Amino acid sequence: MSIRLTSLRSPKLAEEISTSGYPDWGIDAQENDIIQYSQSSSSWVVVFDASSYSGTVPVIKNLNTNKRYKFVSNQWISVYEGEYNPGFWKLVL
Repeated sequence: MSIRLTSLRSPKLAEEISTSGYPDWGIDAQENDIIQYSQSSSSWVVVFDASSYSGTVPVIKNLNTNKRYKFVSNQWISVYEGEYNPGFWKLVL
């Protein structure tokens, strides 16, 4: 499976939500999942399930901040502000 989400207006979850804790939302989703409101079904749906994803690295763009994120090692990190190993980068002014 390959996924490339190019735009994001939906929440990228920072914590688990469940129907028992958020009954008005009517959805069970885990940390790092992406949920979206479906106009056709009038409900929230999981559009990216982080717990079962194993494919190419997805990249998303937050339309509110214009920041891009990629999903690596079960977490979302900034494409540009990622983790850089010592000796593999330099600062050019």
